[in-house]
Amino acid sequence: MIFSILANNNIFRGFQVNLVKEGLKIQYPIRNNPMHYLFIIVNAPILLNKPTIEFDDLTTFKKKYYSIIHERIFYHHEFLKSETLNRIDYKFDFKCKNQQEKKSLLTILSKARMKRYSASKRNYHDSEENPATVYYKANNYRVNTYDKEAEAVSRGYIEECNINLLRYELQILTGLLNNYEKRYGLKRTIDNYWYMRDYFFNEYLRPIFYIGDYYSNNIISRILNTSKNRDSLMQKIKEVQQLENVDNVYSYYQIKQIQNLNINPIQNNYNLMNPLNSIFKKAV
Repeated sequence: MIFSILANNNIFRGFQVNLVKEGLKIQYPIRNNPMHYLFIIVNAPILLNKPTIEFDDLTTFKKKYYSIIHERIFYHHEFLKSETLNRIDYKFDFKCKNQQEKKSLLTILSKARMKRYSASKRNYHDSEENPATVYYKANNYRVNTYDKEAEAVSRGYIEECNINLLRYELQILTGLLNNYEKRYGLKRTIDNYWYMRDYFFNEYLRPIFYIGDYYSNNIISRILNTSKNRDSLMQKIKEVQQLENVDNVYSYYQIKQIQNLNINPIQNNYNLMNPLNSIFKKAV
């Protein structure tokens, strides 16, 4: 997770800090920022020295986070009353068995729907055949699925934990945080958003990447033997395989039928588990 936090715009006049420490970046003042905000970016995995953050880590996170904050700006007690969550990034990392599985999953994801409401898709390739990133951009959020190992290589530093790693990332931006506060009364605090990764993945990733595993036609044909609409569904699946993405091919009812059989509507000639099933199925 990454938190960008804005603090009160008056209490820091005359104060200067530029600190990078243990997953925290604190900056004040910000160039061309007439509002005099203190800007804090928190990388929770680095702060806690854990690649995967769990729900139970909140207490430890807050203790370490505020100890560093107090160390630098402890005499500004009004900060604690005015801090507001400005952005949060949720991630899910999947350790692939090998390079081929990682490339196959990215190839499948690159054929997902082109648009989801206001979110439009871009695919970035490390070669003509191999997509390295599947990226969706909307006004209030971003979806970024990418080869974490390739990113580490591009930065010149790779760790063992990044080898064969596929990352699914959802960035919740200020506009969406504001919407949830206005519509549902959800205050923009660390406590409120710490536990909401699975909820937001279901809201914003599931309509793009769907529930269900990826199967070859032979396996799909066997599975569909249990369906009353076997022939029509199989025809739709074959149509999708001839296209770049699934937009405007399936009806909502057909998508639901296919997913109920644990078949992902994004079809390819692979037999692979959908890493996101463990998150998506929690909310079905």
